[in-house]
Amino acid sequence: MWEDLSLIDAYQAVAKEIGCQSQIEFSEECFGSPSSIMYRLVDGLAEDDLTSIEMCIRFYEECPMYVGSGRHRERIARKLKHVTLTDNQQARLREVFKSFINKRFIKAEMKDFVKLVKCYSNEDLENFCRKRVNIANPYVKKYCEYILNSD
Repeated sequence: MWEDLSLIDAYQAVAKEIGCQSQIEFSEECFGSPSSIMYRLVDGLAEDDLTSIEMCIRFYEECPMYVGSGRHRERIARKLKHVTLTDNQQARLREVFKSFINKRFIKAEMKDFVKLVKCYSNEDLENFCRKRVNIANPYVKKYCEYILNSD
């Protein structure tokens, strides 16, 4: 879904599912490129579009892999830091982080995601990181230390 034009239909379905009016409009230029649709979806975060917020969290949960998906994850993480998330959404992002660490899903775009998750850190996440801070993988260690660092 994330790499094709059905993304617009998914956006409208999520809006209906969460009981929201679709706030962003997709212009004609979006219809030729799934990447343009994703950029418009991420821009919806700046407009506090509840459907865009939900779609972006689902994007992390599903973790699609296609050309450009890493760039989209970076942009989403940077923009989500400036959005108010529900407790449920925060918890879901923490679970995605745990899943990434457990699977050793360490990509370049993780840096921005870890900064995002740190904003919503809680005791459970910190305990999770304490148990994994001594893992041999240097990136797992680095990201867990970052979560634990109080700076």
